[in-house]
Amino acid sequence: MSWTRLSEPYRAFTTEAHLNTTPALPFVLRIWERDAAHPNGVWVNELNGITDPGYLNNNPCELRIIFAPLDLPQKANYEIFVRLFTNLAVPSTFVTERVKSVCHSFGSQRDPHGTCTWFHFLCKNISVTQSQNVPISHPNSAPPVAAGGRPEIRYHPEADTVMLELGNIPHPNPARAIPLPQADYSYLRSGFFLRVSPKGDITLVCFGTTEGVWNRFNELFRLPDRSWVDDVKAEPHILFDIILDGLFMDVDQNVWNVNKTFGPLEHDMLSTAFARRRLSTGAAAFVGLHNFAKHVFHLGEALHSCISVSDAILAHIKTSDAAPREQQQSTDDPSLNRTGSSDSDVTLTSQPHEARRRQLRECILLRQSLFRSTQLRLNSLEKRVGNAITLSFNLLTQQDSLLMIRDSNSMKVIAGITVLFLPTAVVASIVGSQMFTSSPTDAGGWSVAMTLFPVMWYVAIPLTVLVLLGAWILQQSGTRDHHGGEKKGQFTLVRKQTFTSIVRAFTERTRTG
Repeated sequence: MSWTRLSEPYRAFTTEAHLNTTPALPFVLRIWERDAAHPNGVWVNELNGITDPGYLNNNPCELRIIFAPLDLPQKANYEIFVRLFTNLAVPSTFVTERVKSVCHSFGSQRDPHGTCTWFHFLCKNISVTQSQNVPISHPNSAPPVAAGGRPEIRYHPEADTVMLELGNIPHPNPARAIPLPQADYSYLRSGFFLRVSPKGDITLVCFGTTEGVWNRFNELFRLPDRSWVDDVKAEPHILFDIILDGLFMDVDQNVWNVNKTFGPLEHDMLSTAFARRRLSTGAAAFVGLHNFAKHVFHLGEALHSCISVSDAILAHIKTSDAAPREQQQSTDDPSLNRTGSSDSDVTLTSQPHEARRRQLRECILLRQSLFRSTQLRLNSLEKRVGNAITLSFNLLTQQDSLLMIRDSNSMKVIAGITVLFLPTAVVASIVGSQMFTSSPTDAGGWSVAMTLFPVMWYVAIPLTVLVLLGAWILQQSGTRDHHGGEKKGQFTLVRKQTFTSIVRAFTERTRTG
């Protein structure tokens, strides 16, 4: 029983659906059920599925697993989803969590319809393609090394459209937007709702079933041994263990996909740094690395959510009171309902349940350890992405510094010309007033004499040679001091001597000498 129940249980879902006019997928329920007429289980209308939620109330059975479309609030089919929620007595909290797109939730409550337990799953969807748009299907498949065959993250434009309609992306027209490098906005979203009626009938609904969960249940249905059905009837939370097993495959696959697409980019950046090549696509590299960092953060949220869900399931199993229900079922069994049953009979009937519960706890702990293993791999990948971003920034900064050094060559030429003619200009300015002398001649003209002009060159030329020689000696001395401790072949960036640094070095040596 919930104290937060509403007079209109699905009002938030209905309100959000009227704001979302995107096209909806056809509503089809894929139902597998097991009852007395079908002890091995059967798919209901296997080819076409079920489109009427009323089938669930009209045909009760002891175990039913339903694969339903993702319960997105959309105007096209919200009414049929509300009917499904009503038939299953889904709490309004479960529906509100979908409206809010929660990344982690786990809830359980009792009501007149029995007990229900649920949780939601949200994970970044990372699929990999080659430049030829060929998907990579297995995490251990090696990407081709041919030109143009680099793996990259598949861009899903339809995800942008859905996000725009939901108001989560501010871009006014994502169809015209240029896809960013390594960008994708699609997610894996699922909801799992488990209902146990007072009679013990079990119904599991998987909204938006992921590929891993779907494959895991199909493998379970194909098993010739149906003993797992009895285990599920005794402990319904075993179904959550199967779901966690499938979700692990989905999350782990996404982490491997990020690792496969990031590896070649990281190798190219390291090769660029080692060969001292120019990083020609600096802006694109930064954008792609930033998107990789976002993918890693989102996958980290999904892993943390799965670990939290497994903790919540363990806590719920510990505090649940499924043992009285098991004992009640054993009492109804004619083979055990006999006269003179002692305490040993109760012990015999409770032992299988305790064994199942112990095995379930061990399985949940195993799933949790697998999620933590993937989380460790993701943590190392996060550090690699951070190192790549730092390396890319340092490479671009170094290239900008080299560019500034090359652009300063013109200033060096101007400074060299100034140094070359500076002594001559100084001498000419000193003797310039007496450089030429004029006197009248007897013929009425003027006689011009350049008595100091040869003297100027006698002084300026040796002085210019002396200044250039001193500058060259200082430059050679500074270069030897800078390269004295370096090994041959080591990559360094040498700061070239300028006229200002030469004067500064000469001043310091004069002061200390």
